[in-house]
Amino acid sequence: MQDSNTTAQTRFAIISLVRLAGTIMVAIGLLSVAQAMDWIPAGVNYAMVIIGFFMAFIAPRLLARRWRSPDMDQD
Repeated sequence: MQDSNTTAQTRFAIISLVRLAGTIMVAIGLLSVAQAMDWIPAGVNYAMVIIGFFMAFIAPRLLARRWRSPDMDQD
């Protein structure tokens, strides 16, 4: 079993990577919408932007809420 410090570091890294992946997906989607990348189909670029925004802004909050530590004051 992992100690709480290692668990917290792992969860922070996962949240950071999800946020980074979302930001990269938004950037690629916006480049595709601007037709700077012709190899991505037209419908996929808008989906990438929407999913990327979800990954960058909403998913980290959902993960943090799910992994929230119980309050230490409750006894």
